[in-house]
Amino acid sequence: RQRQMCIRDSNITEHEVFTAAGSLKKRWRMHRSGICSEAIRVAAFTNPGFTEWLQRWIVDPASWQAYTVEGYLKGKESKDPAVSETRAILPLCPLGQLADVILAARLSTELDRLIPEVAGVYKSARKGTQAADIACAIHVSLSKSQDYGVPTAVAQLDAMQHYDRLQLGRIASWLTQQGVNPVLISTIVAAQTLPTIEVAVLGSTLQIPARSAGALTGTRVAGQLGRIPIETTMNKIHKSLAGAGLELHVPT
Repeated sequence: RQRQMCIRDSNITEHEVFTAAGSLKKRWRMHRSGICSEAIRVAAFTNPGFTEWLQRWIVDPASWQAYTVEGYLKGKESKDPAVSETRAILPLCPLGQLADVILAARLSTELDRLIPEVAGVYKSARKGTQAADIACAIHVSLSKSQDYGVPTAVAQLDAMQHYDRLQLGRIASWLTQQGVNPVLISTIVAAQTLPTIEVAVLGSTLQIPARSAGALTGTRVAGQLGRIPIETTMNKIHKSLAGAGLELHVPT
């Protein structure tokens, strides 16, 4: 009975499909698969059975096992980068993009509920705390430190290969302990680990089968999964760091 309730609660609504389809960028660009995002959006509006079919496709692990992500490598800083300076670009096909948007929106809602927002801590993957806010806060702190003659330092740390190293098993266990719908958890893990990745490298194709760690870099779901280790850690150590900071504003 509990599993039936989880499946019922995880059913995708037409509103979710319409909202997700409308948020896709470059909807008219034809994908190599022969379809474009706009065609999927039209199908969602005109075909009454599309939402039910999409629901079955997304929650079925076999769908993701048969799914192939065709990626490529791109240099981060130069046209002749070292291997350590390359990044794998893993674009999804329009149908995969639609599923990614829906799953990411649901996961985002759960994480906003589970992880309390701490004043003064910005997370670029969380709505209302975008990366521009971080730059603005740093600029204001440096400016005010000069005004008041207070020594101030700014430190930055880039989590190298963060999404490639996400331990999805541990993340799934944490989500389960927090009471997140198990159907949502299993679907997200399947969507991130089961697809075969084909990366074009120097004229050759490197095939990467199903994995147990690492998310699909660039997907919206990966962005939400990456929030978990960062935000939970920051919330734990925030009090110990707060005393070393410069208090600019305390929300009332």
